[in-house]
Amino acid sequence: MEHEDFPETFLKGSSNYKLYDELDKHEERNRTCEHCKLVETVLSRYDKSFNDLCCIFEKNLISLNTTLKGEKHNNERCKYFNFWIHDKIKKRISATIKDASKGNHIRLQFLQVYSLIEVKSLHSDCHFEYNSKIDLNLWKRWKDLYDFIKNYDSIKDLVNSNSELCKKYPTYLSYIQDIYKNYKTECCNNNGTKCPFTSGFDDWCNNNEFLNSLTCNATDDVAGSFREEVMSPYSMKEQKSSVPPLAADSQPGSGYNHPDEILTDKSDYYIKLAAGFSLLGIFSTAFFLYKFTTFGTWIRSKVLNKKINANIDEDAQNLMAHELNNEDENFYNNGYNIIYHSS
Repeated sequence: MEHEDFPETFLKGSSNYKLYDELDKHEERNRTCEHCKLVETVLSRYDKSFNDLCCIFEKNLISLNTTLKGEKHNNERCKYFNFWIHDKIKKRISATIKDASKGNHIRLQFLQVYSLIEVKSLHSDCHFEYNSKIDLNLWKRWKDLYDFIKNYDSIKDLVNSNSELCKKYPTYLSYIQDIYKNYKTECCNNNGTKCPFTSGFDDWCNNNEFLNSLTCNATDDVAGSFREEVMSPYSMKEQKSSVPPLAADSQPGSGYNHPDEILTDKSDYYIKLAAGFSLLGIFSTAFFLYKFTTFGTWIRSKVLNKKINANIDEDAQNLMAHELNNEDENFYNNGYNIIYHSS
């Protein structure tokens, strides 16, 4: 995820971030725009759009208290204003002349306009911060840190309610942590030369709670759906050429199995299922041959003859045993028969 995408992804719904929208209003060129006329010729050499931006700059500087009435503190209004104008200049350069080295010279033109307004005491106690050592890229990083901290509560609520943003949040936080290290060096001691504001920007030197990782309520719906698919005996048949979706970054204890384990279980299941179908096919073929072909008739006759012979043999054995018993009885009876002859 690109750093340029972070504001649009995490900040666009925040009320604090929407204050920049107030500064963007009325981008049509002011009819008078008298103070910007001093630098109109120079700015036009780069691109005429810079003249339009200068007019908005002039208007916002003079009426800042009214434009940003949603922010109660003048010091914070001034920070919003400075971050806004440097970000606008950077984007205009990228969209037109595409030469970042011209950034300082263009900012000097805006500094002249500010000086004229200050002399007339028309500005709302807000200074245009110009420091040649801070290029527009560094201003962008300071702005990203400022916006993250000012909108931290909103970001936290958003991340806890959106599992997709929860997965992207660690990258965003890592980017902010890197900026904060530079902030500690430049703005939390008297030796820094690249702090964006000459005063009033050391608020977070001893407070970095916003750098704590957030515990997201990421759901395992995807993993659950995949487990149900594995349990279905028809899922592989319906998706022969597709790969089942795997749950990314699942939380421990969510019931998610390692993909290798799932694929192994799935393979074993279908091996057993194939073996079952093979046995069923063999049984069906044998039944058909036995029931409806001459081969089956031959088998039945053989089995029937064997059964008849077995029955005959059994009857013969019973008969023989009966005869033997009769003979034994006669034998013993004869032994006891005494022939009596009368004299």
